[in-house]
Amino acid sequence: MASVDILGCQYHFLEILKYSLPGFSLIMIYIYILYCKLAQSITCQVFRCANATCGHFYHPHCAATMLHREDKVAAEELRKKIAAGDSFACPIHKCCICKQVEDKKKSDLQFAVCRRCPTSYHQKCLPK
Repeated sequence: MASVDILGCQYHFLEILKYSLPGFSLIMIYIYILYCKLAQSITCQVFRCANATCGHFYHPHCAATMLHREDKVAAEELRKKIAAGDSFACPIHKCCICKQVEDKKKSDLQFAVCRRCPTSYHQKCLPK
């Protein structure tokens, strides 16, 4: 499997293309990797979202920060749990505005998902 060393991290591009960033070009993957603050740290271990149909991978710090944007204490606790192997659902599975899950039976509670970042909005919560 092809891999490349970027900022001290080994990334297997076939895995990233297949699981983490479907539809992204290789240059977008480079940008994604370089953008991540944790890519510059000592450890670059990533963990897969617990949702069976998701396939996104996250650094513990990145997932915890995205899930707890306003609460640094909760983010740090979640980071430690993820790093220890606890499962987590990534931010794409909850509306970033109201923090509720998708209801596919109700049109205003169906998700609109950003193509470039792990962000979802209910149809009713979309920014105008």
